[in-house]
Amino acid sequence: MFDLEDSVALREKDAARRLVYHALQHPLYRDVETIVRVNALDSEWGVNDLEAVVRGGADVVRLPKTDTAQDVIDIETKFCALKTPAVANRAVPAC
Repeated sequence: MFDLEDSVALREKDAARRLVYHALQHPLYRDVETIVRVNALDSEWGVNDLEAVVRGGADVVRLPKTDTAQDVIDIETKFCALKTPAVANRAVPAC
């Protein structure tokens, strides 16, 4: 599992996102399930994290500190907006 949330220092968030994006495309991860925990969507990094890991091909996006069902609905809405034919087959939620 890749973690972009608590395990990454604030000043390293953007660099970590780029590293995870590129790692997801590496042949080493082609035949294994990839899970990425993103920052909260209401943080300054959350939406960019979600876009990078969806476009990078993560199999599972793990939500941080989910408190309500609305948190899940919000990320699904943003996820579906990012969904393209290239990532449609790798997506977990149904849109």
